[in-house]
Amino acid sequence: MKSKNAWAISVTGAMLGAATGSAMAQTAESGSSAIEEVVVTAQFREQNLQETPIAITAITGDMLEARSQIRIVDVTAQSPNVLLQVNPAGGGNSMRAFIRGVGQGDQSPSVDPGVGIYVDDVYFATITSSVFELLDLERVEILRGPQGTLSGMNSLGGSVRLVSRKPDGEGGYVEGIMGDLDRRELRASGDFTLVEDKLFARVSGMSRQRSGHVTRLDYACSHPDDPYVVSGAIPRGNAGPDCKIGTLGGQSVTALRGALRWLASDTVEVNVIAASTNDNSETQASVLREAGEFIPGLALSYQGVPYDNRFVPYGPNRGATAYNDPYITYANFVNPGVTYRP
Repeated sequence: MKSKNAWAISVTGAMLGAATGSAMAQTAESGSSAIEEVVVTAQFREQNLQETPIAITAITGDMLEARSQIRIVDVTAQSPNVLLQVNPAGGGNSMRAFIRGVGQGDQSPSVDPGVGIYVDDVYFATITSSVFELLDLERVEILRGPQGTLSGMNSLGGSVRLVSRKPDGEGGYVEGIMGDLDRRELRASGDFTLVEDKLFARVSGMSRQRSGHVTRLDYACSHPDDPYVVSGAIPRGNAGPDCKIGTLGGQSVTALRGALRWLASDTVEVNVIAASTNDNSETQASVLREAGEFIPGLALSYQGVPYDNRFVPYGPNRGATAYNDPYITYANFVNPGVTYRP
């Protein structure tokens, strides 16, 4: 699945019994170190993380920024027993999510996930197109399962909650990144006061563009003397004179979020959040290393063409082969010290 569009709208009303922030620093007297208190809403009420009776990992927005974590799959590095991983090329832009070994790796929209994904308490019902950008978040909460009581169905392994940063009437930032493979990234956010002490707005957006790092070649163009190419069994595709038909691993993502916060009274707070993501990224890069028999004694084929090592790119990782190109010397992956030249 090459492109995705995700929309989420959240409207929440909160009864505030005490004024607490998402993250609060308590500093002792005379220059002693600060103790950070993280407040979570895993049980739909504000609680200190240390006092919440759930196996939970909470990652604040400041932590995400300090660790340069920009996608939901990045938080796996600091979350024990949690696997959030982009599916390989055949799965398109989808994510396999497992917590404590329970989850779902099948990207089909018809299959229910085993880990619930929530964006501002809006349930995202499939792992297809679920590789979300971590844009201007207050925190990420990972609840180890089962979480059926709090998160409902499809959360046997647990749930992952993305909580957006609330408007407070001031602040903002603009940051840009440039890098290899024509990488260009821009992130920005602005906070505004619409009605003094009553109504606030926050707008956040991002854009990332990067070229693919694996080149796709048309086989019939790059191997015109192959018998199957000569016979027409492998037709030539729509490739230019350099035989290039595209790349893998390229990224093209834009996202926008708008939030309104209304302090209706001393005890009532209403938040309205709308978000949109447009992802036209290429599928994940993958390179065939060795073609083998799927069933011993039974070679795979497509329209009469055997699926063998003729389709393995040349290089140091090429495996043992039954098909040799007379013009190339390449290494045997199984026996690195052995090279072949027919």
